[in-house]
Amino acid sequence: MTTNNNIAQQDIDDDEKCCVICGIGEGVDYESKKCNKCQKSEKDEILFKQPECSHLVDCPICCLPFPLDAENNTLQPPALTEEEHRRFILKRTEANDPVAIYQMACYLSTEDSDTKGAFEYWTRAAELGDIDAHCALSVLYQYGEFVEKDESKQEHHLETAAIGGHVQARYKLACLEGNRGRYERAAKHWVIASKLGCDRSLDRLKDSFKNGFISKDDFAAALRGHQAATDAMKSPKREAARAVKAATAARLEKISSTKST
Repeated sequence: MTTNNNIAQQDIDDDEKCCVICGIGEGVDYESKKCNKCQKSEKDEILFKQPECSHLVDCPICCLPFPLDAENNTLQPPALTEEEHRRFILKRTEANDPVAIYQMACYLSTEDSDTKGAFEYWTRAAELGDIDAHCALSVLYQYGEFVEKDESKQEHHLETAAIGGHVQARYKLACLEGNRGRYERAAKHWVIASKLGCDRSLDRLKDSFKNGFISKDDFAAALRGHQAATDAMKSPKREAARAVKAATAARLEKISSTKST
């Protein structure tokens, strides 16, 4: 015989099987108590949120955003030999510095051709929150270097890096979505990257606008955001330093060509 208590308990059990957001009882994850649709919606809300700045943040000296292009970066590293720099990186790695761990992985990958060691260090740096390490791991999973090709893991690391403000990861994520035929999602990523100053993303947005994947207002907002971001990276001192850097490079090249002849 069914009692009122049994009915009430059944109602509670049914409620626990439903999504805590939309109340639907299909495809509910046991731990989060949310359906697949709501989980994806929450994930997209985080993924497509405009970061305040790129993962490079601001220069500690002039307090302006770092240029996205490394060649335009006029901040000079300390005058250390390669051996001294590697010892410094090793010391910081032992102190569990995620940036140093990432750089040690780069050393292993480029100088020593040790992809296995690089993968271990990049994984460790990523676990400590280094954004560049996530981007590096996405490349390994994309091409199957040391690890098996895995598009889901590639996408996971790209998304983590993009959320952290990594512009190139955001651009690659957009290309990944475009290759799947999800052009509107790709355009959203390019809008975000453009507003952080990414030239390549702005070029892709022009094509997206022509093909109707982005509205006129959103495209105009992306143009304004891109201009504001690039202007924020400029200053008279940076332009002067860039001119000195270019003149020095030209002088050294002239000296080198003179010696060779």
